Amino acid sequence: KILQTYPPFTCTIIFMANNRNLALSSPSLEHYVVYTCPEMSNLVDSVIEEATSLFGKQAMVRREITWNKFPNGLPNIFIEDIMNITNRNVIFFASFDSIETMSLQLDVIYVLTRSNVKSLTVILPFFSVGTMERITEEGQIATADVWSWRFSSLPMTAGGPTKFIIYDIHALATRFFFHDGALPYFASAIPIFLDVLREEQHESEEPIAIAFPDAGAAKRFGKSFKDYDLIICCKVRDGDKRVVTIQEGEPEGKHVVVVDDLVRSGGTLIECQKALQERGAVKVSCYCTHTDFSVSDDGVGKEERFIKKEDGADMTNFWITDTCPTVVARINNRAPFKVLSIAQNLTEHIWQ
Repeated sequence: KILQTYPPFTCTIIFMANNRNLALSSPSLEHYVVYTCPEMSNLVDSVIEEATSLFGKQAMVRREITWNKFPNGLPNIFIEDIMNITNRNVIFFASFDSIETMSLQLDVIYVLTRSNVKSLTVILPFFSVGTMERITEEGQIATADVWSWRFSSLPMTAGGPTKFIIYDIHALATRFFFHDGALPYFASAIPIFLDVLREEQHESEEPIAIAFPDAGAAKRFGKSFKDYDLIICCKVRDGDKRVVTIQEGEPEGKHVVVVDDLVRSGGTLIECQKALQERGAVKVSCYCTHTDFSVSDDGVGKEERFIKKEDGADMTNFWITDTCPTVVARINNRAPFKVLSIAQNLTEHIWQ
């Protein structure tokens, strides 16, 4: 039926999508011109390497952007080879880890949409304002909504709205903040971690259980860990303090891995770790897709409390991904952190 409905080259694409060893041979398989902000350069190199192994050297071609400033501090940006991206599929790798970098990168994204490209895909692994998706009183600004409106206000490319690939966004409902000018594509790094977890279980002497810091995280990610015992923690008020307790599940005798989408200060994770250890957990580890560790006034990142085992932190492993490259560079592969790359997973999403 497929052969009767589609031309032969389309059938080749369907076959190639499930074969990681085939070279690029189909005239219909998309090629991409790739640009990036400086922070995402390492991830870009890894993705291009993956794409080359899958589809050949022509699948992705990298071009450079010069990010300079004039003497007065205003941006002086130059996009290489922009005259030759007409009717080409273009990818831009973004990292909005500060308002300044966001502004500069939005300038580039806007210009790319206006350069007669066939399509534009923005790889924004971490939607950093995703936690500010609601307000509790009039006057507050839900920046997740505002940013989504900004993205949705971009000019249309020849192929339609700009596509945004985002990993493990804090609230799935953020999808509805985007409008016709932007096409959000929500990916997840949980499958990457599940592969690591299976290897860990094979080598572990203790059974592995999965814990969530709150009911929201359990509802969001619980279905992905159906093969493991689940534990749900919760925060309760004790005077002026918030204390973490075990609401559901049994950690005794187990290696418990706390799973969440995002860590900033790490305080809740440490309190979960203490509560689990008090209830008999043999080991406690953690997984977070995004490590947006804040920096104190003295310039020290909050990741140091896990590295130096301060404030009661005692994680056996702390698995993270490379969605926040600035923090990953600060961590610099120091224990207990283990960095999982999204490169292979992302490459597959690009060609879906």
